[in-house]
Amino acid sequence: MALTYLFISHDIDAVNRICDRIAVMYLGNIVEILPNINSGTLHPYT
Repeated sequence: MALTYLFISHDIDAVNRICDRIAVMYLGNIVEILPNINSGTLHPYT
């Protein structure tokens, strides 16, 4: 369908269930892009 949604939330459970990729932002910058939150994080804010 070539459809894209931008889902913004502070609820990590909701984000993990809805999204195929997760971009974590800190101070207005993307610091990490993950396939899901359980795949291992690198940035301390994540």
